Amino acid sequence: MFIKSDYPKELIEKTIQKCLQTSINQQNLNELNNNKPKPETKLTLSLPYVKGIEVLKRTLEQVGVKLYFSYPLRLKSLATLNITPRSKSIIYQMKCKCGAIYNGETKVGLKDRMKEHKTKIKENDINSSSEIVKH
Repeated sequence: MFIKSDYPKELIEKTIQKCLQTSINQQNLNELNNNKPKPETKLTLSLPYVKGIEVLKRTLEQVGVKLYFSYPLRLKSLATLNITPRSKSIIYQMKCKCGAIYNGETKVGLKDRMKEHKTKIKENDINSSSEIVKH
């Protein structure tokens, strides 16, 4: 095709040789990288994630340091954990022995709400609006 297009024969051969050499070099490089032992992890670090830290992670992995990212602000850390049996206006969860889960909300104290549940369960009223009794 190139000869028919009047390309110089020398240029065609030179280009073919260059392509072959590039291909061979790339194969050799791939084989070297595949046979090259990966560095053993000598140290593990955990740092807060910030944009761009991935570059540091790749660099450290080359010398055997494993870097994990931490995320300091989680929803859990923002939630209030000062819930007492007298706490009001809270959301709570009850787990049944069968594995079913009931999520509830109370405006009265949690202790009082649990007493209400126990009373309704003991009464076992089939007309009760309580999901726990229905279960």
